[in-house]
Amino acid sequence: MISRELDVVKPNGERIPLQINISAPVYEEDYDAYGCQVSFIGWLESPSSTIKGEDSYQSLLLALQLVHSILMMQHKNGVRYRWRGLEDEYDLAMFLALPLPNV
Repeated sequence: MISRELDVVKPNGERIPLQINISAPVYEEDYDAYGCQVSFIGWLESPSSTIKGEDSYQSLLLALQLVHSILMMQHKNGVRYRWRGLEDEYDLAMFLALPLPNV
């Protein structure tokens, strides 16, 4: 499983811890595809469907893109993100890259 922990800052200033989990891709014989589960802990409802791809790589990339899209949609509604416990803004443009907070 991969995981990212952030703080969500709602438009009213309320700060909420968020943990995003994406399971390792698993081959699903019934669908002849690989699938990842995405879960949000602390904020938002988790997607109910398994994110499927032709292979494990595609499944993981699609799951990451889905999470990024959900976070961007909320950002357009005024939500901001911070690294957990820090004031450093979490740059969604770098979501699929490897930046780390300034500690």
